[in-house]
Amino acid sequence: MPTLPECQAFFGRLMQGDAAAADDWFEPGCDHWEVYHRSLQGVYAVTLTDIYPVLRAVLGEGAFGRLSQDYGRTCPSLSGDLHDYGGGLAAFVAGLEPLAVLPYLADLARLEWAAHRLFHAADAQAISLDDLAAGDIQPAIHPACMLLHCRWPVQRIWQAHQGGAVPAHEIDLGEGPVVLLLSRPAFVVCVTPLPAPSARLAASLLEGEGLEQACKNLLATDAGVDLGAALFPLLDAGALTAGGACAGA
Repeated sequence: MPTLPECQAFFGRLMQGDAAAADDWFEPGCDHWEVYHRSLQGVYAVTLTDIYPVLRAVLGEGAFGRLSQDYGRTCPSLSGDLHDYGGGLAAFVAGLEPLAVLPYLADLARLEWAAHRLFHAADAQAISLDDLAAGDIQPAIHPACMLLHCRWPVQRIWQAHQGGAVPAHEIDLGEGPVVLLLSRPAFVVCVTPLPAPSARLAASLLEGEGLEQACKNLLATDAGVDLGAALFPLLDAGALTAGGACAGA
């Protein structure tokens, strides 16, 4: 009987589409092993389609299908949870020479992966400006919140595929780079470009600072900054709570 390491090595080769791996396990000429390979590739393709619908729309169904197959062969899942599969697609896309003509694709993939991870992050009650004005809470960053630094304004592409709010012809790739705040009020992922003061404030909060210390950090770098104007985009995006941990991309 094969040992566990032998079984693992065999199925690892099947994942890569290695037909020779079947020689010691099946009768010569038997192609039953392909059922496992096709099933696995199908699961990978469906998983990536669910996580990266905008990337799929931009590339087209055929090109995205080939991309998912290549990625599955090169980067098989290392987790028993399919929610963890696909996190390396942005780096994989960035390394593909044929896609270099669309340099924003890697940033777009990073945005979609971040949105996927954020959707499954912990929940907490977001606070409003009125809650903050009451002065009896210790504001912190919401656990379903993160920052994403992008070279390209990929939020415009992402938003254009969320119900057609931004017509594709109006997207100017020259608007980048951008710092994007991802938040999840009411379990709907929102993407908000932040001005520099708001981005610095959010970064301090994500590093674990309380709101008071985060404001002091911001004033230390820009004494004339309008703290209210810097804080409002975070409140408006539902990015603050009375307490909670930070999400990780």
